[in-house]
Amino acid sequence: MAREQYTERQSEPQAVAPAAAPPAESSSTGTFVTQGPIPPVETSGGPATSTASERAFGTADTGPEPGGLRGIISRRELVVGDPADPASGYIVVSQKQGGAKWKTADGSFTGTADKNGLDTQYRLGEHDALHGHVGKDKTATLAWERDGKNQGELYGRYGSAHDYEAGARRQFELGGGTLTAGARHRVDAAGATDGVFGTYHKGATTADASLGVRDGQFAGSGSIATTLGRDQLSGSIAHDGRGTTLDARDLHDFGRGYTGVAQIHHGPEGTTGMLGGAYKDANTQIDGNITRGLDRTSLHLGGTQQVSPQLSVSGALDHVRPDHGASQSTLSLSERYRSGDVIHGANLELGHGARDYMKATGSLDAKLAPNIYGGVWGGSEIERGHQASAQLGASLTFSTNEKSALTLAGVLDQDGRLETRLQFDLFKSKIESIGDLDREKKNALVSVFLSYSQAGNRHTLDQRFGEPQIQTNVGNQVTAGIKIKF
Repeated sequence: MAREQYTERQSEPQAVAPAAAPPAESSSTGTFVTQGPIPPVETSGGPATSTASERAFGTADTGPEPGGLRGIISRRELVVGDPADPASGYIVVSQKQGGAKWKTADGSFTGTADKNGLDTQYRLGEHDALHGHVGKDKTATLAWERDGKNQGELYGRYGSAHDYEAGARRQFELGGGTLTAGARHRVDAAGATDGVFGTYHKGATTADASLGVRDGQFAGSGSIATTLGRDQLSGSIAHDGRGTTLDARDLHDFGRGYTGVAQIHHGPEGTTGMLGGAYKDANTQIDGNITRGLDRTSLHLGGTQQVSPQLSVSGALDHVRPDHGASQSTLSLSERYRSGDVIHGANLELGHGARDYMKATGSLDAKLAPNIYGGVWGGSEIERGHQASAQLGASLTFSTNEKSALTLAGVLDQDGRLETRLQFDLFKSKIESIGDLDREKKNALVSVFLSYSQAGNRHTLDQRFGEPQIQTNVGNQVTAGIKIKF
């Protein structure tokens, strides 16, 4: 198919005779249009023109693009219409801007779609419009607006198959605050509830109430949270087919980094409570609490010290005393060091009582050369004087470019059984340091691996490099797997 080529329009187009024949080749950075004669080629001394996406997304204000469908290869854009003409409709899909933007000629339908979600508006008349939004946090709204003010909206939120909500709501100005009222269908850990709700917010105070039906029985709740001086207070009451639940909490700020907290909770299962305190400054964190559960009492003391910008140490002591059975005490100590080229950590955990054990782990990761990273790690657990488990592993990673890496890793367990893995990762962010690799290695966009393991030692490396979503076994010792993060 014949293709016609141009770079950009000059401000004063010249008359050009029709071409006798289509050109044999075109530049790989050219722009292809659907109709019309070949415009003159812009000289190197001419003024630079902005891209269609820069004008559509509001990052430039010069020279219009020609109308018609065109794909601009060098800018990775697909453009229909002229974004610089207020009377023209347009669609711009741009990799540079990371999304798309559109407008009809009469301006009644506009919108954007990018990494933050979808936002679009359809005007119903001079004063009214429908405004839709879909966020990357899995929320969506469709609002009726009059003169730019929300008159009410349909909304939805999705967390999982057991955590979602859909309904209709509207905001009202009331007593210097804002009241949001509506009806909804909500599914959460308590079950599926249909009913009405209202939330009032004014300054530091928020109050919430709901009435509905859950599993064929009445369900209602009310709560309030406010700040009085140095106290953050909250309380709630709820009732459903299982009974009534009460909860109250106070967080007091003593000043100079010291805080205290008290909480009591009563429900159909029984009563629980907690008293605690904490101290925090630029380099030190200390916390402690005593908690009464349904069938046990526990004590916690912990602290963290930032010794230097790279080095931190922490420790914790926990004691749990059940109403029936032996108690358990646990002491935990850890150290972390992180710099641009080295990351290492060590952990020691000692347990006494219902279970006597000692567990020690450590790791070291470093940048060995440009685009080459190495790591070693190990651990051992002894329970009642006997070796329970142990492992020793190492890895070598080649960063083939800024956003991908190839890793060869292996680990031995206490019985000498071996597992090895060859893994290729494609990351969302650039890998420029050992810290970047440590953060991204279990959260790659795409991970593909081939693993060899001796009997009984399969998937030990998942803890360090990520667990596959799909895998297949080739015999008893070879495994191939893939993980894609959506």
